Amino acid sequence: MLGDLIYEAKGKVVGQRILAVAPQTKIENTILLDGVMHGIVNIIDTGTFVSTAIDDTVYYSQGQGVITTKDGKEMAVWTAQGIQQHNIRDENDNNSLFRGSAFYYTASNGKLAFLNNIITVFKSEVDNAGNILNKEWEWK
Repeated sequence: MLGDLIYEAKGKVVGQRILAVAPQTKIENTILLDGVMHGIVNIIDTGTFVSTAIDDTVYYSQGQGVITTKDGKEMAVWTAQGIQQHNIRDENDNNSLFRGSAFYYTASNGKLAFLNNIITVFKSEVDNAGNILNKEWEWK
């Protein structure tokens, strides 16, 4: 069952690297996001995704990253996978839509403790300038 919206963030693709062009295109993207979890915890989310072309507009992506509280005192890690659709146009002029699931772990006993061993479902929109809007819902 899809739970509550637990995470909203905005940020940018801050790095990109071509890993392969044949037999399938593989692109590595590094992201940096500022966000809020549970409406009260300000976080920084840093991650890297490797996207493999399925066809001209669809990529399968796997990633990993780290979330820290803004004060740097707490940390959680995540892995994620999903499908990216490129060269789309929606009402916000987004060029890419990325949907999938993320898996969290933390040893924190503080503000990020709720992230320990949870799964989320996410939707990330990316515009032509590499700006990202990410939303995640807990999967219960």
